[in-house]
Amino acid sequence: MKQDPKFVALLQAIGLTFYVLGVASLFSNLAGFAPRTAPDPVLAASFFLLLFVLSALISGAILLAYPITLFFNGHRKQALAVVGWSIGWLLMFVLIFFGFIVLRAKIF
Repeated sequence: MKQDPKFVALLQAIGLTFYVLGVASLFSNLAGFAPRTAPDPVLAASFFLLLFVLSALISGAILLAYPITLFFNGHRKQALAVVGWSIGWLLMFVLIFFGFIVLRAKIF
């Protein structure tokens, strides 16, 4: 493996963060176009679950495609390192976003 696991994991975490921000922005902007009446509960729940499954698939592809390739090519330690570093980077991004939320809301 030529790439540093830390750097690959950082790129994956950044990609996933931008994906999540994109979906959140899309829903935030689409809220203005929503009808004023309540949607059919079955359709709303189905839409939510389908989006959740699609999002899990995309997130899994972003974070796990490269480590799975490494794993099946015999680079098991590097694959686990990439997954571990990805979790670490994502945790750092979650804490940064939490910090922004706290600072913006002036909770403390």
